[in-house]
Amino acid sequence: MPVHIEGLVRSLRSKRLAPRTVRHIYFQTHGMFEKAIRKGHISINPCNLDEDDLPAKMDKKPGWRATAIYDRSEVVQIISDPRIPDDRRMLDALLFLAGIRFGEAAALCWTD
Repeated sequence: MPVHIEGLVRSLRSKRLAPRTVRHIYFQTHGMFEKAIRKGHISINPCNLDEDDLPAKMDKKPGWRATAIYDRSEVVQIISDPRIPDDRRMLDALLFLAGIRFGEAAALCWTD
């Protein structure tokens, strides 16, 4: 029931979670119900809230992103630490050194 989903969102907001976290939980739940529809378990998705029923896309601590920058030693550690799997280190190196976003890196082929 949509009323239960509204209650879920209210409950998450009352726990003082970051607005983005509340949105991520809601949309993850929406996706779960969409899959249940495709598999024939339910007929409608109860996650049908409007955008204005959800918190705005904002960080819990505004301004923190400006300080979320890796320094050179951290980048070197991330792309060379043997505890990190090779494929992940390769992806991280591509992201850091080429300055591309994850979606752009995921779309690349070896020939690129």
